[in-house]
Amino acid sequence: MTKQTRLSAEQRRNSIIAAALPLFSYQGFNGTTTKQIAEKAGVSEALLYRHFPSKEHLFSEIQGGLCDQTHRFSEIIQSLEPSTSTLVNSVHFLLSVVFIGEQDAQLAETDPHLYIPRLITQSLLEDGTFARTFWDTHIELWTEKWEACVHASVAAGDMVDPGVDPVLRWWFTHHLAMSLRLVHLPPKPAVDYGFERAEILDQAARFSLRGFGLKDEAIKAHYNPAMLRFFTETLFGSA
Repeated sequence: MTKQTRLSAEQRRNSIIAAALPLFSYQGFNGTTTKQIAEKAGVSEALLYRHFPSKEHLFSEIQGGLCDQTHRFSEIIQSLEPSTSTLVNSVHFLLSVVFIGEQDAQLAETDPHLYIPRLITQSLLEDGTFARTFWDTHIELWTEKWEACVHASVAAGDMVDPGVDPVLRWWFTHHLAMSLRLVHLPPKPAVDYGFERAEILDQAARFSLRGFGLKDEAIKAHYNPAMLRFFTETLFGSA
């Protein structure tokens, strides 16, 4: 008879978090019960409550952990010099991670931050707490650098003023990515664009760069889909 290894308190907590993450991602906070989490984690509800006093505490722990994992994104973005090239790379990255994101459960299990777009979607259908927390922690921190990229592009003569606030250009790009993601959430996308995801991503990036006010010659000089996909995969992991 094989002797079962007893998990440490930390290991048990991590196993409960790992069980809860996909449930919250696919069912939302309100749609997930502690009974479901306990069953998926292979523990009793009583043991679950020993580690997490409430479902709210468990969800808060998940939020904090995912935000910590994405700090590397912020560090890389903050290290880039404001320029037209950085703007183009950042637009492609933003669309990439939000729209493409987590494509199957197995991939997300090996890289939990890929659940973030789905958690944000569920959050927007409920009270928006996770979405606000994540955006306040990260995207709001990126806007200063991205706004500087807009000013650098204008100074370089690569951009004309489209009449849209620089920060809103980033938010509208993000919202485009979120909308594309929502359309592709069902196993069969709700809209058939007639293109594969990578091509839709490239088309959305060109659309966004035009919306930013980048001139055609600047887009031609800096936008290379294959290179930017390599950039995103190298720095941020495969999208």
